[in-house]
Amino acid sequence: MLRGKYLRERKAIRFKRRIKLLLILAIIAMVYRTAFHSYSLFESEASSTASIDVAFFVLDDIYDNKTIVLEDMEPGDVQYCKFSIANYIEKDGENVISETDMSYVLKLRTTTNLPLKYELYRNQGLDSDSLVNILDEDYSESMYLDSYNTYFQKLVLDNETEELKLEGVTDSGEFYLDVPTINTYILKVELPEDCNTIDYQNRMECIEISIDAKQILDED
Repeated sequence: MLRGKYLRERKAIRFKRRIKLLLILAIIAMVYRTAFHSYSLFESEASSTASIDVAFFVLDDIYDNKTIVLEDMEPGDVQYCKFSIANYIEKDGENVISETDMSYVLKLRTTTNLPLKYELYRNQGLDSDSLVNILDEDYSESMYLDSYNTYFQKLVLDNETEELKLEGVTDSGEFYLDVPTINTYILKVELPEDCNTIDYQNRMECIEISIDAKQILDED
């Protein structure tokens, strides 16, 4: 009796050990497969050219902003965000134009979750052989911490004054009475190919586009 009880206990112990071993091996396999799959996603070549279109209409004094969320960018990816600012809007087949001269200030800021590179083209087409980036790529004050302890980056014009750069002004323009005008911008966003580590996986980047438009009043 005692020997039979001893053998049953030994079998139960061996059975539990086998179950634990199988569980450990299963966990190791799952972790390995998840990590390998995640890394292989970052290693894969991609050539994303997703295009995002945003339109702003400056017909009167306005302040408007829109946020673009970039997701699933992989090393070597390029995305283009196209937006336009116009002093007219088409309605019932006709252009409704601002009745006064207008000026606007454009501001672009981004989060800093990924080491993205930015270029901005004003009134240029991507089919051009000589695109000119109007952004200052070496502005030392471009990074700042907001009141919520979130880091942002200001995208500012290359040939702008230091004061306007500190204010985060990206560009500005004027529209004249009864002259339908549109300024188009294309923001190129690129994630460098050398960012192929798992540290950058599943991170989102946000781009905020702000427009502040006002009527140009006579000084008289």
